[in-house]
Amino acid sequence: MQIISVRSYNKKAEMNVNIIQHANTGLKRLDLFFSQIKKSHPQFFEKILDHFNNNWTELKKIPSLSLAEYEILNEYPLLAHKALGTLFACMNLEVHDIILNSETVSIDVFDYLRSSLFFSYALIQSLLKIMPKKDAINYYQDYIDMITKFSRDPSQYLEHLVDMRPAGEEFQKKFQSHDFINFTIHPGKIGTKTTKCKWYEVMKELNDPELSYAVCCHYDFEATLNMNPSFLLTRNQTLMEGASYCDFCYHDLRLVDSIEHPPKEFWEELK
Repeated sequence: MQIISVRSYNKKAEMNVNIIQHANTGLKRLDLFFSQIKKSHPQFFEKILDHFNNNWTELKKIPSLSLAEYEILNEYPLLAHKALGTLFACMNLEVHDIILNSETVSIDVFDYLRSSLFFSYALIQSLLKIMPKKDAINYYQDYIDMITKFSRDPSQYLEHLVDMRPAGEEFQKKFQSHDFINFTIHPGKIGTKTTKCKWYEVMKELNDPELSYAVCCHYDFEATLNMNPSFLLTRNQTLMEGASYCDFCYHDLRLVDSIEHPPKEFWEELK
């Protein structure tokens, strides 16, 4: 078995962010969320809309963006304005003194993640206004699965599990966000033991493991299929849920006879 230990975690890391792209990513996510609410729970649409308008942050300085491409936000510009205010407030704009019309700025990775994750957390939290927590989690996770499938592109499928590693290296170079151990048991079975994660450190500020898992971790399963429908992720625990590490194991269904997640002893001895 091949084992590689990677320590890329850097608490003080910064990253370059295109402000306009980041804003549009958030708005697209919000527009799709409200579009789904309008279709699935039209009787609650106005209630959730009022919740956001009454609770989200309003900033005096935000980028001037066209809303013409958005189904919902074009009709409700105040919602878009408040959403941008919340998104950029989480990015700690006053500390960074960002000129909002700049194409690219350098900010702390924690601030970037906080803006993205707290924004998503606000979406799932709004569902608690209209349904029980368990139903809200299921609804949000179905929504995440749907938007993840939208980006599935057969022309981008990977051939081998190990082909995921270069993309992971680029990801770590950008975010400097994890400490982990990669292992390869055989070509049809590889994995990662993650011991440190900035996503977890950001979300633990909210002290809500269930919703935090739905926001950050549920995505991983459908995202694995985006790399190749023959790839399957198994995982029994995460940092987000209170464990001391995340136990990712990837299986290539074309190369294995059965799906067997490594036992607890395997992970404990992996150092």
